[in-house]
Amino acid sequence: MVRLRWAIVLCVTGSALLVGCARTQDHAERSNNVTDRSVGTQEQNMASSAQPIHDHVPTSSEILHMSPDELAKYALDHGPLPFAGERIARIDPQQATSVFGTRDRTQDRTTFNRSQYHIIDSWSGSVSGKTFLLDIYKRNDGGCYVMGLADATHVTFSKTFHENIWIINFTGSYMVFATPNAAQGTPKYALNLATGQLVADSEMAQEMSGILMGGYPGEIGGLPQDFEGDLACQKNG
Repeated sequence: MVRLRWAIVLCVTGSALLVGCARTQDHAERSNNVTDRSVGTQEQNMASSAQPIHDHVPTSSEILHMSPDELAKYALDHGPLPFAGERIARIDPQQATSVFGTRDRTQDRTTFNRSQYHIIDSWSGSVSGKTFLLDIYKRNDGGCYVMGLADATHVTFSKTFHENIWIINFTGSYMVFATPNAAQGTPKYALNLATGQLVADSEMAQEMSGILMGGYPGEIGGLPQDFEGDLACQKNG
């Protein structure tokens, strides 16, 4: 009888450990099937204690304050978390308001002359109660792209890119995007839409996107609506 009880515990514990490698929804289904109600309370408690420690699904408030590292680690285990902001909207470039003035200078010291660029993508929304406006510009001669982010009072981020900007997903308070360029390893970034902080660690940004290999999705992830990831390149370039 003693040998039987230990055999059951080993079976349950082994299954629980295997479940930890699956996605959250698979874990819930398998853990319900692992414990047989005919097994005693002690065995059930032992199986429960062997469950992964990452079962907790973060609340929207917790997601909002998660660091890039925390978002990346969660995405590796369970898939990327959704965007934690509010009132996200994509604006028609023809009706978008520029975050820059007529003549400005980006944070990487590129002179921005409004007449030499046109908006190809624009987003608005709020994060942590702070409104944001994000514009992506393309130089009229096709030479480069500029991304500008502003809150209600000033520009919080501005940078020049030499390849088209492809938005992959929104997660936590970040927007993850890539600048496809095989020669440079297709750099990926994550931009905090509340602060303007840029995550330039391409590997971490890729983990935040949940796409570890292959191409980019046709639709942007992490949002309640469906948006095309390469809309700016396809329709407004």
